[in-house]
Amino acid sequence: ISAVLKAAFGWLWVGFYLADHNRRELVLGPFQGPLACTRIPYGRGVCGQAWEKGTTIVVEDVNRHPDHIACSSLSQSEIVVPVWDKTRRLAAVLDADAETVGCFDGTDAHYLGRLAEIIMRHHD
Repeated sequence: ISAVLKAAFGWLWVGFYLADHNRRELVLGPFQGPLACTRIPYGRGVCGQAWEKGTTIVVEDVNRHPDHIACSSLSQSEIVVPVWDKTRRLAAVLDADAETVGCFDGTDAHYLGRLAEIIMRHHD
């Protein structure tokens, strides 16, 4: 999924962070793009905030977002979509970064949210 999204849209980075509820952190999972942060605490950065708030977050300009974790200085905009399991517990977040400001919008949020639903519907 990460490879297909990166190839289709040309985003800088696309991947999943898997939820470790015992340690209350996100752990780097499958991704495409430059090296990335390997662990993100609950509530930190855009990924941790999406987990904490339980909602998709679209960041038009990462340089203006409080507590943005810059894994790459090339990243200028970001979207993070929670992926819930069947019990409504966070399983992962889908994270995408782009090299341009304002790359992501409500359309991306809607369809990546639909993708997150499909992922969990077919997950064992």
